[in-house]
Amino acid sequence: MRNMAYMTRLGLWGIGTSFPGGFQEFMQEIESGGVGAMEMVSRDMKALGMYLSGSISFGVCPKSGKAVEYRERIHQLTPQQREMYNRAADAWQSVLRNIDAALEATNGGPRARAVALNKFWGDHQRFFRQVICAFKVPSVIAETEAALSDGKSVVISLVGTGEARTKEQVAKATANGGMLEDLDFSPREVIAAMVDRRFPTTLYQDVTDPGTGKTIQVPVRDSKGNPVQSKEALRMKQEVIDGLSALELPENPLDQLVNHFRERNVAELTGRTRRLIRDSRGHVEYKKRNPEGVAMHRTNVHEMEQFQLGKKRVAIISDAAAMGISLHASNRAENRQRRVHVTLELGWSADKQMQTFGRQDRRVDGPSIDPNNTAIYACDRRRQTRRDSAVGNLSRKLPQICHKRNAAGLSANRTWCFCLGKSGEPSRTRTCDPLVKRALKPITTSHGFYD
Repeated sequence: MRNMAYMTRLGLWGIGTSFPGGFQEFMQEIESGGVGAMEMVSRDMKALGMYLSGSISFGVCPKSGKAVEYRERIHQLTPQQREMYNRAADAWQSVLRNIDAALEATNGGPRARAVALNKFWGDHQRFFRQVICAFKVPSVIAETEAALSDGKSVVISLVGTGEARTKEQVAKATANGGMLEDLDFSPREVIAAMVDRRFPTTLYQDVTDPGTGKTIQVPVRDSKGNPVQSKEALRMKQEVIDGLSALELPENPLDQLVNHFRERNVAELTGRTRRLIRDSRGHVEYKKRNPEGVAMHRTNVHEMEQFQLGKKRVAIISDAAAMGISLHASNRAENRQRRVHVTLELGWSADKQMQTFGRQDRRVDGPSIDPNNTAIYACDRRRQTRRDSAVGNLSRKLPQICHKRNAAGLSANRTWCFCLGKSGEPSRTRTCDPLVKRALKPITTSHGFYD
């Protein structure tokens, strides 16, 4: 229910309705009624022609005459960034070689190897995703500043926030009496944590499985039943950790953006509860994201309102804000500047990315002043090109599917469940789409018939 907060045009709450107290009263009453109350709301919305589905617009706005613009921007790595990338790649290759050597020294079998390499490749992907995203931040900042100077508002989208690792580091520093300024919040912590926790050091011995007669590896244990650690593997692990200290990498991209534009100018719509704020003197503070007097669960809604009122002209959204948030340049918003959507990081699937684009580019949420202008930032690295091309290919198929359904009688931007006839009376809608026919079975209510 909370994701319906921006749907004010439905007229389900407010003066003259059953919920004059506003959305909070509506949400509390419906949630207290359980699934039955939610089904009644859905039924009434269908009967009134409100219940529909929408996708992003690719056409020309009839008011402004402008079309939705999509463009790709390639961030060319600087010599310093290339050096950082090459050193990071060398570091991961060194870690992999040492893991292989440690598995030989500890007599680790196929199971120990699988556990070590699964963690290795998972963190490997997470590390380079954040590094490449951080490399693009200077170009994104330049694009954002140019748009702001041109009288536009900017929405920057990314996937991850890195909050889990930040919380862990801050908690560890607090327990040890350390300073936040001395902590490393760059992606280097990913590889350091992987080596510290998952580097294979447990010693194994060969035994014969009594059930199958095959040779298997089991941990060697001391007199107290604790696993014995290989001294050679521990030496390798310490050498790897010492070598990582010379690795220089940019900090968290989200923190870079918030600290550059300052928190008072940025509407952050993410899942973070706290964030690192660095002032002009370099002092770092780990602050709560919700302003004073605003509950944590309403922080994203509050930030959305600040953006729509024009008090903040830069919005940063993550997967946590991919639903239930409206950042459109509509006639109902105080901030009617054209939106520039800067995609710092593409989502992991095409449908999720389309959902993110829809935060400020849909037709079903009322008339917009200007269509959206979207810039998708990529990096000149094959690692990102492969992933982005896969998401892009799937994204390009979505308009084709909608176009084919148009020919069959379905709208690409609206899949109507119910409509009104010329006289205003309920009338039956017909569709040739078998998937929709199966999903929307005939239902008869006091409001009419729809399928």
